Amino acid sequence: MNTKHLLFFILILIVSCLTTAAGAYPLTAENDEVGSALAYLASCQQADGGFAEDGEESSPALSTWAILAIAAAGGDPDQWSRGGASAGDYLHIVADETIAIDGTSETSKLIITLVAAGKDPRNFEGYDFVAFLQAKQREDGRYGEHIYTTNWAIIALSAADEDVSAGVSWLASQQNEDGGFGWTVGAESDCDDTSSAVEALIAGG
Repeated sequence: MNTKHLLFFILILIVSCLTTAAGAYPLTAENDEVGSALAYLASCQQADGGFAEDGEESSPALSTWAILAIAAAGGDPDQWSRGGASAGDYLHIVADETIAIDGTSETSKLIITLVAAGKDPRNFEGYDFVAFLQAKQREDGRYGEHIYTTNWAIIALSAADEDVSAGVSWLASQQNEDGGFGWTVGAESDCDDTSSAVEALIAGG
C-alpha cells in the first residue's frame, strides 16, 4: 500500500464519524467539521510536540492518532507546533518508547504513523521498525499472539509495501461463523476487532 492509498484509507476512518448525511461523504480538509476537529487537536498539543487531554501529559497513543489525523488532512506534522517542538519531533520520543514496550500493536501503529508522516520506518532513530515487526510473525502466519495484533501488523506492513500474504491467510481462517472476528483465537466476535480485521484484509489484499 503506497502513501497515497494509506492516507486516503486513514482519512476515511477519521472523517466517517463526522459525516451527518450520506450525501456529504467523504468530507475533505476544507469542510468545517474537519477544520474544527483539527483546531481542537491543535489546542491539545503540548510543548514537547505531543498531544494530551486537558491537564495531562503527552501520550504516545493519543499523539500517534493525532499525527495520523494531521497527515490525513494534508497537514505536515513537522510544521505543527505551539511554540515548542513539532508533532514530527514527538515521533522521536514515541520511537524510543515503542522500543522499550516492544509490543506488536505499538510497533505497527508507529509504522503506520511514520509512513503517513513521510518518514522511513526502516530507518528512524536508527531503528528498523519494519524488521522488528516482521520478527514477531509466527510460523502459522500470525503476528504476535492475537487476532488484533495481526490486524494492525498487516495494515502496517502493507503500508510499508511488505508481503503479508501469510498473515492474511491466517487472519481469514480466524473468521467466526457469524462473520465477525474476535480479539484473539476463539473469542466471540466484536465490532472493534471485526472492523480492524476488515481493514487488514483489504490492506493486505
